[in-house]
Amino acid sequence: MLLQNHQNLPFPQKHTPRRFDEVFGNSVAVNILTRLVANRSSRIVLLHGPSGTGKTTLANITAHSMVCYGDRQYGYEPCGQCEQCQNWDVPSQGVFGKTLIQRRSAATFASSASAIDTVYNDLSVQYGPYIINEIDRHKGLQTFLLERFEKEPPNPIILTTANIGNVDAQLRGRCIQVRTERLTDEQMSGYLRTIAQKEGYELTDAEVGDILMELARNDARGQVRDALQILEAFLLVRNVG
Repeated sequence: MLLQNHQNLPFPQKHTPRRFDEVFGNSVAVNILTRLVANRSSRIVLLHGPSGTGKTTLANITAHSMVCYGDRQYGYEPCGQCEQCQNWDVPSQGVFGKTLIQRRSAATFASSASAIDTVYNDLSVQYGPYIINEIDRHKGLQTFLLERFEKEPPNPIILTTANIGNVDAQLRGRCIQVRTERLTDEQMSGYLRTIAQKEGYELTDAEVGDILMELARNDARGQVRDALQILEAFLLVRNVG
């Protein structure tokens, strides 16, 4: 499912999955998250794993599914018809879903300890889901969340981190921990061919091998975001040639 007027978007945004069934790889993580959505669980989720492996993407899909009030396919896929779904992919400052999340009184935090005040005010009167990215960077926010959880059940909250060791052990213990994984070379090869075909290209085995080698040189083997960036540059060069 691609956005309208999406042609000029960078590949990592243009080809970001909007539904669970569009996610390539990470089958274990997808299985856990779909069950949570289908069961309408309010547990805190901690998505952790290497950079570029889909943590924020899965957090956004999960939050989208939680706010969808239509007839969700299989009980967890966004319906694509209700107001939330219709507005979900409105870009705002480069963050898909941010406009809708804020409109629905949820919040996405990428930085700043001042987020504590926002979370405190919103949790007092509103409902999530909340996506708090890079929770490992915010010690004060971790402490606040722990204190808040002691007093009352939290609204649905999804945390992400690439450094789970820097997340408070007590906070980790209160979360459902979901790990995202790098794609294997075989999975990545299939993924690259799929995206190239969507762009109207057929990759040769040699071209796929070149992209995999570039990922390895960049210490980004199996990382989808990096693969999309390299693929986009590769296809631009091919067009020029």
